[in-house]
Amino acid sequence: MYWIQERYTVRSFCASLSQVTNQADHAASPAADGPVTRSPLGDSVSNSDPERGLSLLWRGLDPAARGPKARLTLDQLAKAGVAVADTQGLGAVSIRRVAAELGVGPMSLYTYVPSKVELLELMIDRVFGEIARAGSELGWRARLEFLAGERWRLFRRHPWVLQSNLSRIPLGPNVLDAVEDLYAAFDGSTLPALQVVSLVGAIDEYLQGAARTMAIEEQEVTGTGVSYEQHWAARASFWGKYFDAERYPMHLKLWERGGFDDNPLGYEFGLARILDGIEVLAPAGSSD
Repeated sequence: MYWIQERYTVRSFCASLSQVTNQADHAASPAADGPVTRSPLGDSVSNSDPERGLSLLWRGLDPAARGPKARLTLDQLAKAGVAVADTQGLGAVSIRRVAAELGVGPMSLYTYVPSKVELLELMIDRVFGEIARAGSELGWRARLEFLAGERWRLFRRHPWVLQSNLSRIPLGPNVLDAVEDLYAAFDGSTLPALQVVSLVGAIDEYLQGAARTMAIEEQEVTGTGVSYEQHWAARASFWGKYFDAERYPMHLKLWERGGFDDNPLGYEFGLARILDGIEVLAPAGSSD
């Protein structure tokens, strides 16, 4: 599910994901006047409404549920936002752009969502609904392998999700379903609860890092037209002119032993090592 080649992990040390800024939402928002503190996604923090955001996620304030005159549903808004993000990136998502996608005026969308913050939460919860649930017959390890695969494919289909702050992931029903399924792999485990939560976090952060590195590489190829192989071929002279085998003996040893050959190992290799560690912490893993 993850890497095309394990070599992408090396590039994660120097790869950085540029923060997305979007001035269009701020300019179009009814509350845009005055100095505000802005998030990396370009929405003013003062425009977001946590309580309304939660209600929207759980459809408590869906205008379509309150009367026959509502033209749109929250699902339609989220679907349109996802379509824009999938094809043009998260930076292209704005209230104005999504309104155009739906054929309505920007101001009308503010009757549904107060800002891009809530729109993004709806979008993320929507795509997390694509994650299949693990079968109850699976043991703890097979369950985590299956769910890790589902999450990886989600990140590959929707790489823009990785541009959001997933440490503040929306508390939506689909998101919580996905997390609940991961926690359930440890049901009956002898591990302390704090370790269970930390281990689930470690698995998720590993997947996020791998998928983000791959997405950055693909973005680089698209933006420059230079492939990974072409990039390094253009720097091949380094090894003869500058590489010092005495200073970097392990590089040389690993190279001589095939350590830098094209690697068929995918994300499963790293995931398996994490699961091996869980086995060490709790030899029985989880009661099956």
